[in-house]
Amino acid sequence: QLNYDKAELDRTIIKAPFSGVLGVRQIDNGEYLSPGQAIVTLQNDTSFYVDFFVSEKQSDKISLGQNVKITSNQGRKHSWVGKVVALESRMNESTRGLSIRAKVTSPLNGLISGMYADISIDIPSKHRVVSIPQNAVSYTPYGTLIYIYRNHKVYQKYIHIGRQFGDVVSVQQ
Repeated sequence: QLNYDKAELDRTIIKAPFSGVLGVRQIDNGEYLSPGQAIVTLQNDTSFYVDFFVSEKQSDKISLGQNVKITSNQGRKHSWVGKVVALESRMNESTRGLSIRAKVTSPLNGLISGMYADISIDIPSKHRVVSIPQNAVSYTPYGTLIYIYRNHKVYQKYIHIGRQFGDVVSVQQ
């Protein structure tokens, strides 16, 4: 009889499947529970998943393991770092975006489920760009050139310029 009573008592104890942070209780003391009824929210406090979308144009630049920076301006600025752990296998038909999941690990100070955040992803550039000041470029009838000072001598070098960013230009060749 004693073992039966202990087994019945154990059935009245509710245990969480993992440790974490409890939210607001959704039941009252003494209330009967139905199977599957929500009691309280439980958030894992060691890691967090962040789901977001990128446009179809940017989707080919995203891969597993890329670094992700999450920032939030709630009161004071918070930032967290994570890694891309999953990519949806197809585009969302209505938004033409790709669903991405990143995993953020401790410390999670200030990160709350459902909050708004800005996401930035480190996208490696395909090639390095040499940029020089616009006023270092000489335009002549024979082409565009720059002067290079090396080993106490000055050399002329013909170049092809690329895009201009304010007073800086990129060198293509």
